[in-house]
Amino acid sequence: MDQQRLSKRACVVPMAVVQSNVLVDIMHCLDSTKDVLSLLQALPPASLDAPLAALWTLLATPDALDAKHWPQVCVEEIDRRYTSTVLAALPLFRSIRIKNIERLNAMLLDVPIDEHWRPVLSTWLASGHATHLHLDNFTCDDDVEMGHNIAATTSLTSLKLNDSPGVVQGLVDANVPLPSITELRLQSAR
Repeated sequence: MDQQRLSKRACVVPMAVVQSNVLVDIMHCLDSTKDVLSLLQALPPASLDAPLAALWTLLATPDALDAKHWPQVCVEEIDRRYTSTVLAALPLFRSIRIKNIERLNAMLLDVPIDEHWRPVLSTWLASGHATHLHLDNFTCDDDVEMGHNIAATTSLTSLKLNDSPGVVQGLVDANVPLPSITELRLQSAR
């Protein structure tokens, strides 16, 4: 046979880029932030949507995101310099932990919860990636709406509410079943 006929022809078709929801599912299977960063770096930068680009920035910036924050992020442990980047990447995290909303509001320069965190949490809950939610000492301006948002999250399997009576009352007042919740922990200091 002719050597020329056996050689492989160059492929001129552009690389297909994975849809972001598939990419996020793959990222959630990775335990290491280094592996997640390697995956993001392997993609063309123009193919990254805003949350993926924000996560790439956090992972590529030294000390911006501790390895223990994947796939859960404790937002008030993040350096203030990266708050807006964390907010942009929030839909990608499998779980969010808020230990103390008062401390977090102070970190956000006294922005009221209704102007900043409830919409962010609502977006994250609706993303389809939220599997665990743990709130400590959490209050918001509309506990019933927060209850509806939590109940409507079909991907949420674990809910822990510590000293967050307004959210508990919001869930009761919303009067909506929680069919996907398999682990529920309610704690109160009272």
